[in-house]
Amino acid sequence: MYRKLSKKGISLVIFSVICIVGTTIFFTQLMGQNENDLTNELFTIEEIIVENQILKIELLDFVSSRNTQEKPASQNITIEAGESIAGVSIHDKQIFTRALKLQAPKEADTPFVDDNKIPSHNAYILVLVGDVVKYSSASGNTKYIIENARIDCFVQTVLLEEKYNSLYISSLDGTKERMVNLNDYKQALSSVDTYHEMLQW
Repeated sequence: MYRKLSKKGISLVIFSVICIVGTTIFFTQLMGQNENDLTNELFTIEEIIVENQILKIELLDFVSSRNTQEKPASQNITIEAGESIAGVSIHDKQIFTRALKLQAPKEADTPFVDDNKIPSHNAYILVLVGDVVKYSSASGNTKYIIENARIDCFVQTVLLEEKYNSLYISSLDGTKERMVNLNDYKQALSSVDTYHEMLQW
């Protein structure tokens, strides 16, 4: 058998519910205010970590007559939040863009000394150049941001032989040629420290 709550009991239940709801709202607003305080915190430049340096390398694509572009298109280099650049962790995700028209080697071009080797593709290599700046706040928080950035581009004419996992390349100045492993080429062009090994030697 159920017993009816007295007026006093009903008042106590209602009071308890009001207290719980009020406390929840209070702490939610307080937490939101703290988050906004951090977001709106004033940061000022403390130090330039690197200036006008190569920050990231990406092999964009191998372009042949099959995938050459008729019009320029936007090409991006993305830096993820927390990604290590120039020895520090970048605070926020940043995306940098450059318009490029990706084209195959021209039929008339024969850059290789060996007459039996005709270029099949242009390799497009994107190079992010810029500054890494350290910001700090009065409360001691710090963050690192990429600024004054631009995307440069190298175009290297190659003979791609995917069947043999190989690539015949010429140096950017056109004076030397060599055969390289395709995977080694891609690996070298993923690092600021090693990319130049495949462009000039």
